[in-house]
Amino acid sequence: TMFSPFEDTTRVQLVCVTARVLRNEMRLTAMADASAELSSYMDKAFIPQWSVNDVAMVKRLGLLDTRIKFGADTIVTRSEAAELLRGMYDKIWLK
Repeated sequence: TMFSPFEDTTRVQLVCVTARVLRNEMRLTAMADASAELSSYMDKAFIPQWSVNDVAMVKRLGLLDTRIKFGADTIVTRSEAAELLRGMYDKIWLK
């Protein structure tokens, strides 16, 4: 609802933006088993419902590291953002 350009970005926000670009560019559809894909995260109950499909899709594509916790509200670092965006670039344009 509000862009807030001077606020930090959380991990879930970055993953959702990435997922939406991937979905558009690669013509992907929503996952039927999104919650099953997130079962490896100890904190899966804290992943916002509105983001579950996006997080699951990015995880299935292999763009998320193998953490035990997803950390939805964690503020992302520049290096984490760069790594995710590079992975997205590779999936879309370097097939």
